[in-house]
Amino acid sequence: MTMRPIFSLALLLGLVAWFVSGVNGSPALAQTSGQSSTDSTTPTKTTAVSIQSFSKQFATGLKDATTELESYKTIKTAADQDKVAARKQENEQKKLAQLKRLGDKLIAVRLQVIDRLKKLPGERCDGISTDMKAAYLANITTIETNLKDEKTRLDAATTVDGAKTIIKELFDKNQIFNNFSPANIGFCAAIRLQVLIDKVQQDSVKWKADGADPTALDQHLADAKTSVGQALDIYKTIAGTPAGDSKTAKFDEAKALMTKARDSLKLARADIVAIQTQLKSAGTTSSSPTTTTPSP
Repeated sequence: MTMRPIFSLALLLGLVAWFVSGVNGSPALAQTSGQSSTDSTTPTKTTAVSIQSFSKQFATGLKDATTELESYKTIKTAADQDKVAARKQENEQKKLAQLKRLGDKLIAVRLQVIDRLKKLPGERCDGISTDMKAAYLANITTIETNLKDEKTRLDAATTVDGAKTIIKELFDKNQIFNNFSPANIGFCAAIRLQVLIDKVQQDSVKWKADGADPTALDQHLADAKTSVGQALDIYKTIAGTPAGDSKTAKFDEAKALMTKARDSLKLARADIVAIQTQLKSAGTTSSSPTTTTPSP
C-alpha cells in the first residue's frame, strides 16, 4: 500500500465522520432540511452556525486521519529499519565467519613453517653452539606464541573490523614468509660456514707446527670469518624483530657478505692445496686430515 492511497482513504474517512456527525448531532441541520424550498435561498443564523460546526468537525476528522497516517508512517519506517538492521547483522555474521576461516588457514600454514624451522638446528646447523641454538629457538618460541595468541583472539572476535585487525596483525607482526623464515634459514647457512672456518683454522695451527707457512690461509680465513659474522648478526636481528615491511635491503646486505665469505674460502681452499703440496715436498706427513678443505 502506497502513501497516496492511504492518505486518500484517511481523508475520505474524515469526511464521512464529519458528515455523519453533522447530520445526527445538529438540530439546526434537521431544522434546515425540513424547511420549504422558498426559505432555502435565504441564509439564516442557524444555517451559519451549522456550517461553522461542520467546519470544525471536518478539521478535527482530518487532523485525526493525518495523525493516524503519521503514526503508520512511523511504524513502517521502524519496521523497515529493523529489517535493514537484521540483514546487516546477518551479513556481518557471514563475513565474520569467512574471516575466521581465512585466519585459521593462515595461522595453520604459518605454524607448519614454525615446526619445520624448529628442526633446522639439528638438520642444517651442525656444530651450532648451545648459546646460538638457545637464541634461535627463543625467536621461534616468540613467533609461535604470537600465532597461537592471535588464533585465540580471532576465535573470540565478534565484529568484522575486529577480525580484520587481527588478520592484519598476523601479517605485520610476524612476517613469517618475508622476514622470519628467510632470516632463520640464512642464520643456519652462516652457522655452517662459521663452523667450517673454525675447523680449518684449527688445522692451520697444526700445519704450521708441521713446518708449513699458513699466513695467506689464515688471512683468507679471517676475512671469511669477519664477513660471516656480520651476515650472522643481520640474520639474527631480522629473526628477532621480523615485524614490519620486508627487510629486502638488509637481506641483500647479508647475501653480499655471505658471497664475500665464500670468495675468501675459495682462496683459502687454494692455500690449503699449496700447503699440502709443500708438506709433501718436504717429506712431512700432515697431522691434519685433508677432509677439512672448505667447499663453499
